[in-house]
Amino acid sequence: ATPPPAAVHAPTDPMPGRTNVALASNGGTAIASSVLSANYPASGTINGDRKGLNWGAGGGWNDGTPNAGPDWLEVDFRGIKLIEEVNVFSMQDTYSSPIDPTPTLTFAYWGLRGFNVQYWDGLQWVDVPNGVVTNNNLVWRKVVFAPLATNKIRIWVTAALNGYARMMEVEAWGVASGINAPPDVAITSPAEGTSFSSPPSITVSANASDSDGVVQQVAFFANGTQIGVDTTAPYSVTWNAPAAASYTLT
Repeated sequence: ATPPPAAVHAPTDPMPGRTNVALASNGGTAIASSVLSANYPASGTINGDRKGLNWGAGGGWNDGTPNAGPDWLEVDFRGIKLIEEVNVFSMQDTYSSPIDPTPTLTFAYWGLRGFNVQYWDGLQWVDVPNGVVTNNNLVWRKVVFAPLATNKIRIWVTAALNGYARMMEVEAWGVASGINAPPDVAITSPAEGTSFSSPPSITVSANASDSDGVVQQVAFFANGTQIGVDTTAPYSVTWNAPAAASYTLT
């Protein structure tokens, strides 16, 4: 039998006031590469149950592509969080009557043998430090690292037993980081390079969203001078009779 992998120890004392920011009741949401059916949803991995009770009735995730990959499960937080620990819980051998997992509980039949714990850095997925797990046989696999700020994590499955990726629970322990993510704003109309006959009446429109807040207003400018404000989506203003010239809208 393969001995359990060596434990990975946290580089610092745990942050005070930590919470499981992946938990659905704390604002977490989950999606996956595929699901076997509605009975095995990604959301079953963020319900707070490490054991995987109610397997086959919403209690855990089973991918929908037997003996094929890649398989992954993504958990989005409610805004940017500072996290330092991710726990991944595999299916127990006695999944129909599971017990509370311990750090030494092993599996032989249904668990995840290999996976990468990844975080979104704003541009791409990156493995967290110590996040590449191989030759795993622990039901409860803990990955700890120096705190990092992100709004979502992903478990990228590289090896699973008996044809499917199965996951009972994913936890991400951390705190609200205090980092304020900027909103996303883009003018949708008029298009770049559009010309109008003078004197024009122009509707200027924009899309705006904020991943960790609420958009209160969108202000529109022409060559740096404000031409209007809209506080309700869809955001737009009417720009009446500007003088003939070239303008940059922001």
